[in-house]
Amino acid sequence: GGRKVAAGKIGWFGRLPTGGTGASWARSLTYWIHDPRYLRQLITVPLVPVLVVFWARGDTTNTFIAFSATFVAFVLGIVPYADVSYDGTAFGTIVATGVRGRQDRLGRMLAAATVGLPLVVATAVVTIAITGDWHLAPAIVGSAIGMLLTAYGVCAVSSAYLLVPVPAAGDNPFKRVPGATFSIFLGFLAVWILAAVLAAPEIILAIMAAVTGDVLFSWLALVVGVVLGAVFFVIGVGIGGRIFDRTAPSLLQRVRATSGS
Repeated sequence: GGRKVAAGKIGWFGRLPTGGTGASWARSLTYWIHDPRYLRQLITVPLVPVLVVFWARGDTTNTFIAFSATFVAFVLGIVPYADVSYDGTAFGTIVATGVRGRQDRLGRMLAAATVGLPLVVATAVVTIAITGDWHLAPAIVGSAIGMLLTAYGVCAVSSAYLLVPVPAAGDNPFKRVPGATFSIFLGFLAVWILAAVLAAPEIILAIMAAVTGDVLFSWLALVVGVVLGAVFFVIGVGIGGRIFDRTAPSLLQRVRATSGS
């Protein structure tokens, strides 16, 4: 099954815009803040820094810890790579409303960013405060934001193609669902690799800033990360929207086959 929601006030996020994009944004944001299947993905936010600290053997001065935000962005940004899978039978309603592909893609990714961006920035602030590497703050924030937005751009395209087996709404979010195939794994891997490759410029600049201590590289990482991330986000929404307009009927058939309705 799935859930239905119109654009409007979503808890403490305030009132979202009306129209196709706003409705998609509101519906997806409701998933992110109420659906245990989405909330499960947010476990990575506190888990990644803890694992990095463990890897560093408790040395809180290790600069690698400060880059936890970039790793969080890498993992969190891929979550919507097959977002339609979580809609269930509600996807039929989405198709029936005639929402344009670009509106659907933009609304879904804005919802993910509404949750993801604050978490990534908060992770950056906390981990930098732990290590004391404030001179690397622009590099870390830039590489993390660039990674996150780039991954969302890639997911805006991939989720117009891919469906994966997921627990139904209301089921145990950790339930193992049969139907996973090697091709699904390859699709997930391809999305992850592509996002990493596209975000490489800001990540390389951030690494250079950490290695050389040159503040110029740090600020370049911030500028390049934000600009390239935004560019790939917009391109991904545009391409994904056109693909979604073509694939929505076939996606609906596959969703119905998967949900048995």
